[in-house]
Parts: sequence; C-alpha cells; structure tokens
Amino acid sequence: MEKKNILHTEQINLKNRTYFLDIKVSEAGKQFLTLTQVEDQEDGSSNRQRLVLFEEDLLRLSERLVRTLLYFHPSDLMADKAYVDQERANHANAFRRWTRADENLLAELYQQGHEIPELMEHFKRNERAIIKRLEMMGIAMKASA
Repeated sequence: MEKKNILHTEQINLKNRTYFLDIKVSEAGKQFLTLTQVEDQEDGSSNRQRLVLFEEDLLRLSERLVRTLLYFHPSDLMADKAYVDQERANHANAFRRWTRADENLLAELYQQGHEIPELMEHFKRNERAIIKRLEMMGIAMKASA
C-alpha cells in the first residue's frame, strides 16, 4: 500500500477484512481521511473499497456517525451509549445536533464577549463542543489573557 502523504494511519484486522483509516495531506496542503476496506476473497484475491472524506465535512459526519451508532444495540457498543449518557448527565445536549438557531445565537453571544463557561451553561454542552462549533463556523477564538 502506498504511504505517500500519510500523516497518521490506523489498521484494524478482522476475520477476512482489514480496514485502514489514513489521514493524508493533499498537494494543496489540505488534510483528508481515507477509509479503506480490503476484503480477502475465497480465490485468494482481494477486493478493495475506498471512501475519501474531506476535512470540511468531517465534523458534521462524525456527529452523525456518533448519533447513528447510538441506535445499535450490540453489547460492545453499549459502553459508548453509557459514555453518551454519562456526558448528558453533565451536559444535557452532549452529542445532540446543533440547530441553525443555536449556531446563530452562539455566534452572537460569543461576539458580544460571553466567555466559554457561560456558553457551556447556556447551550448545555462541554467546552470542546463549544470551541469546535465556533471553529467549524469560522469564528476565530479570542486570544486568552
């Protein structure tokens, strides 16, 4: 497998499938994620499928993936549900979708000078969720004193 422009890789080996998660950088300097599945066939050959996810799409895709996984019930995913439940005990909106109205209000409050702890309380989300949403919306974080 070609290792050109790979910044990080993870490999998951299963029965007859291997998954590769590679963070790469394009010639233009933009990062992207490739998900590759290599499935071994009975005849000794392999079937390869690849999905490319662009940097600007990853936040929204990852939010939806987490939400979707909550609908699975296999025992190995129950720990993830327990984690989400634990986070929601502290931040009621953890892992919930941001509405456009909430995004607009977040931008407005932040630009008015409200601090991250105030925003966390108002939106019932953790610090990372507030900061990541501001970054995703293209709002530069104020330098801390």
